[in-house]
Amino acid sequence: MRSCHVINTAAQMGNPSAPGGIPRSFPGVMMETLLRSSNIADIHDKVFHGRRLNLEDGLRLYESPDLPLIGHMANLARERRHGATTYFVRNQHINYTNICQKDCRFCSFYAKKGGPAPYVLSPEDIANRLREHLNHPITEIHVVGGIHPRLDWQYYLDVLGAIRSVRPTAHIKAWTMVELAQIHKVSPYDTLDKTLQALMAAGLGSCPGGGAEVLSDRVHEELFGRKIDSAEWLD
Repeated sequence: MRSCHVINTAAQMGNPSAPGGIPRSFPGVMMETLLRSSNIADIHDKVFHGRRLNLEDGLRLYESPDLPLIGHMANLARERRHGATTYFVRNQHINYTNICQKDCRFCSFYAKKGGPAPYVLSPEDIANRLREHLNHPITEIHVVGGIHPRLDWQYYLDVLGAIRSVRPTAHIKAWTMVELAQIHKVSPYDTLDKTLQALMAAGLGSCPGGGAEVLSDRVHEELFGRKIDSAEWLD
């Protein structure tokens, strides 16, 4: 019978926070059952023994429905590497507008009849919201919103400038791929790469991965056909 393993924690060892702790047997019924019935038990063995996973292992994990077991393996690797230390990002979310032209079937965020009142935050509005939380050690500003057809290029540059003026050292994570497609349309540049370079020069650090929802073109067309498709999103 297979057994599942975890890294020793504070209650079990004298030095729990040291990376590279020694695994011990974990007789939990749920994990035992998962391992017996799982087709990724061999990958668990590799993780437990500290062996590197390969591309095929990654694809199998991606296709596997065994989320509790995958989560357990991820935590086992994390504790082996970092001990009891856990890292968090403290961020502030800014939703700069709820006006959107995409009319996705599943969305309850965008302004429509009977829904929330439409709004657009000016760069100064955004700066004021950031100032309200200057007493918090925020390290990331997360910016997303609707696909507003009338916001111009300068607006997006001014948003980055406003954030930089209040939080000069914060990482700016802004605009999904769907938003970037719209921003590129109103930019003065002929390629998306040039648009991104200009945004990065103005302070953009990274982009969130939202906006695709699913990469199935059939489902995409049915639920949110006015958004960019999977090929454009991945590009």
